[in-house]
Amino acid sequence: MMRVAVIIFLGVMLSAFSCTETKDCCVFPLSEDGAEAFGGSWLLFERGYSLGAGYVTVEVPATPAQLLAFDGDKVFASNISVLEAFTYYAVLDDPNSGDKVLALLTEDPGLVTPDVETVQHSYTIEWSASALTLHYRWCIEGCHISLKKIE
Repeated sequence: MMRVAVIIFLGVMLSAFSCTETKDCCVFPLSEDGAEAFGGSWLLFERGYSLGAGYVTVEVPATPAQLLAFDGDKVFASNISVLEAFTYYAVLDDPNSGDKVLALLTEDPGLVTPDVETVQHSYTIEWSASALTLHYRWCIEGCHISLKKIE
């Protein structure tokens, strides 16, 4: 019984510390509203999805450029057909996971913070040293797009 308790304790401790380290290592500092981190244009270079068996990652050609653009006033634009209808964005906190969420919006929310659970189109944000990866939140088996900032 004591051996099982020790194994469970070690498993919980390893899990807790590894999650914290992973989360802290790759977090890009966001301002309170997220505008500073996203500001500018981003080039789509990778898509990922699952067809039910395994996860597929596909490189997206640089030509024609598929872009997302964010400005400091939370205005959004994209030439990607499924995203063209969205003209605003907000960075929200997901109270269930603690993740930052990028919400794409069709109308200016003004001073109202959109509800993270009911927003129409949203992504969990993942930063790395070389890319911004957006994981579509409502994709059951996983979907993502990866972007590089255009300098």
